[in-house]
Amino acid sequence: MSTTVESNHLDTYSEFMHAIGQKMRQYSDCYQGNCQLTRTEFSLICVLEQHGSMKMKDLNTYLNEVSLSTLTRLIDRLEADNYVKRSTDPSDRRCFMISLTNKAIMLLKGYPKQMDQLAADMLTSLTSDEQQTLIHLIHKMSHQINKNEGAIGYEA
Repeated sequence: MSTTVESNHLDTYSEFMHAIGQKMRQYSDCYQGNCQLTRTEFSLICVLEQHGSMKMKDLNTYLNEVSLSTLTRLIDRLEADNYVKRSTDPSDRRCFMISLTNKAIMLLKGYPKQMDQLAADMLTSLTSDEQQTLIHLIHKMSHQINKNEGAIGYEA
């Protein structure tokens, strides 16, 4: 099913997506600031939450703009603040495994509440029927996003 997109619809939707992205970034920055973490430190903690304990070199692949020496300093700071712990890799004693502490896990449990509040604030402007329609449309668009996953490219 191919549908053309009217220019004014595309502009409106693009502006809406940008506004949501900005608001999510504001929530994220505020949450990180309250925890006194930098964006990179918070990202590192989120990567460990999503993927579990991992070697430093593997962790570095998820933080593509961070050198190994900078990553070591980040982990040193997070370890000093009790957000991560470093342990020897049982399969290779030369490597360290980095994992989250209970403090980091508790920190991350509060973060979705911020995003849930943003979603709730946005949905309150809609009637129940409008909310139902929106959810249906989101599922439909999510299917399209997932279908095109990995196909992101930039035009010059």
